[in-house]
Amino acid sequence: MRKLLVAAVLFFAPAAFSGTCPPDEPLLKVDGRTVNYSYFEFVESRLPKWALRRFYSGLSGREKLLEKIGQRQLILTYYEKRGYFNDPVVKRRLEKFKIDELISMLVNKRLSEVKVSPEEVEKALEKYPPKERARLRKFVEINIKAHKFEDAERKLYSGAMRGVKIVNLHPEKEGDVVAVYPGGKVTYGELQPLLNGSSSAEALKRAVRDYMLYLKAKAQGLDRTEKFKNELLYYKESFAVKAFESEIASQVKVSDDEVKRYYREHKQEFRTPERAKVTVYPFESEEAAKEALQKLKKGIPPAKAIPKEVFSRGRVVEVEEGQNNPVAQLVFTEKGKKLYLLNVPSGKTLLVVLDRFVPSRVLGYGDVYTTIKNRLKVEKERRLVKRKLEELKKEFGVKALRGALVCLGSEKSD
Repeated sequence: MRKLLVAAVLFFAPAAFSGTCPPDEPLLKVDGRTVNYSYFEFVESRLPKWALRRFYSGLSGREKLLEKIGQRQLILTYYEKRGYFNDPVVKRRLEKFKIDELISMLVNKRLSEVKVSPEEVEKALEKYPPKERARLRKFVEINIKAHKFEDAERKLYSGAMRGVKIVNLHPEKEGDVVAVYPGGKVTYGELQPLLNGSSSAEALKRAVRDYMLYLKAKAQGLDRTEKFKNELLYYKESFAVKAFESEIASQVKVSDDEVKRYYREHKQEFRTPERAKVTVYPFESEEAAKEALQKLKKGIPPAKAIPKEVFSRGRVVEVEEGQNNPVAQLVFTEKGKKLYLLNVPSGKTLLVVLDRFVPSRVLGYGDVYTTIKNRLKVEKERRLVKRKLEELKKEFGVKALRGALVCLGSEKSD
């Protein structure tokens, strides 16, 4: 389904790339909401390198990525308008993501402050022989930093409960207060996203600790950073896209009559490859192989025509049409023969004896039923996605702002 979303609708004309832009430069507007260049770069950074190279490299690739973001924004807007994110289950998952993400950012911020001085490294190296110190320096530095990381994280988590008092480990209602801290309180409802259905005493204590870390992250303004805003927007988009894919899939049906008709009209596409079973004998010289070949052509059995030491090394191989190996290519290129010679890079000559040839055949309806049904379903889903995105585009509008024209280089000078 993701591939369908990439290819469904084009929003922008081709352009010439002109470089980077300020992070807050707006690129897109969907129903009044803008997407800036910071978010574009964030999405780009989330993609694996192979996907960037294959789908989103160069000018056309970046345009395609911006198109995909526009599509995801349309889908997000569609589900926001329907109140999807007000559903209690969805809302709880969204809150859990916010809490987890901010805690992660808080921990990473604290760990980024950890430093190892040259003096600490030198002191730690003193217990090693002088000749080994240069070789072990990097290892020792990494080891010191790892211990400091553990210590910093432990202090961060233990410090989260400083000044906090647990007052109720048996809450029943969402408004029940579980813990208090200077200037505030934590209710059972606020802890729900962290409890995963458990309300044991230990689960509540952990949830309170994590919630206090979350509040600390907010107090430091981490929820106002571009990184958090981008992470949250991407998560909501992904959530909406997943719901959209499920909705599309539920609307698409393929009948048995459709499958049968497709099979009748495309029967020849469902053929088995030609197969062959051969015995391969490796000869040290081409002359010896040719001599054995002549004997085989005269009807002499392989056990007598081929030298004993070569015959014992013969191996049975099953090959099929389309395989990328020399033996298969030889057998299916020169059909009709039963004996072949093949010189290989090692300097040896292979004598290939065809034992059995299995011609291609059309697969039966039952063999390809599921394949055809899935193929038709994907085609229907693709058409439905395209139609739905066109409808959403008309309803909400997708506008490329001047920032997009500048950042993607499509602005033309007078």
